Amino acid sequence: MKRSTRYLAGLLTTAALTASLGAGTAQAEPVQVPSSTTSTVAVAQSGKVVAAGMRLAFDENPMHPDMCTLGAVGTDSQGRKVGITAGHCNPWEPIRTIKGPPPRVRTLANTHPVWDWRDMAAGPIGWIRWVSADQSECPAGSGLCLDPLIAGIDYMVIEFADTVALSSQVMTVPKYGPDASGVPFNPDFTGPAPYVPGPIEVPSEPWFKMNAISADSAGNPTVAGAGQTVCNAGSTTVQGYAQAGDPKTVQCGPVIFNQAGRNYSWAGMKQGDSGGPMFVKGKPNEWAGIASWIVNGFPTQYHVYTSAKKILDDMNGQSGDFPGKGFMITNN
Repeated sequence: MKRSTRYLAGLLTTAALTASLGAGTAQAEPVQVPSSTTSTVAVAQSGKVVAAGMRLAFDENPMHPDMCTLGAVGTDSQGRKVGITAGHCNPWEPIRTIKGPPPRVRTLANTHPVWDWRDMAAGPIGWIRWVSADQSECPAGSGLCLDPLIAGIDYMVIEFADTVALSSQVMTVPKYGPDASGVPFNPDFTGPAPYVPGPIEVPSEPWFKMNAISADSAGNPTVAGAGQTVCNAGSTTVQGYAQAGDPKTVQCGPVIFNQAGRNYSWAGMKQGDSGGPMFVKGKPNEWAGIASWIVNGFPTQYHVYTSAKKILDDMNGQSGDFPGKGFMITNN
């Protein structure tokens, strides 16, 4: 069976990625997630607030369509403030002015910055500390292969600046108006529309809390099972709904099968959703994984999520003072 893959970060694809299911298959339906709180985010006077669902940028050029989504935030065993996104978001391409670290090299220097795409003027919110794998490892001439990610695991650890405040409060994304030329903002970051949005027409507001990890009754992290419905809250997907006036909607679909701690599902995802939070329908407060890639196969297309359990097992199995080891999700 020949399979092709499409990745969801930056320059790795130029097409919007949506589920395209044949006759007789189930189309994933958008599912409304009710707000679990009416409180506002407590912003630390000395710092910027970061939370799951935030759109990330890896250089200072907002015109690049190479952004990803923050999947989870918390602290590690050393008390460091850390975040998790997809490893294939690592900016390795030759055209980059700021490149990420080599895969599987612990990086302590603040040389690989990360920004909040919606607030670039605030400066970097943190730095890449670890990348499990990326497409720089594909054989020469092979294009963007899946091999490094299947053979390994797809995640990145970001260490946030001390001044950054972590929050479990997931926010809706703002609705943007047209730019100065009257061109509507394109939430899919494709085609001729600008990547830089116009003014905010509807601001963000509190949505739901993500303050736990999907686990069994004994507290052990679990992988969503086949038949369960999972939901993608990646920043491009929810931006599309926000632009349509429905900012509290996510994309959901069933898990078809699992393989090596990954969910192969029909929960649609798009370019820019990479690394974004995935949860089991009805449990938006429990982080269950991150968006990774899409596989085009027979008879259908699978949207692949790397489970939180797989990521945590890998981090906790690393030696020494590994960034992210002993991860505790923020609950505030």
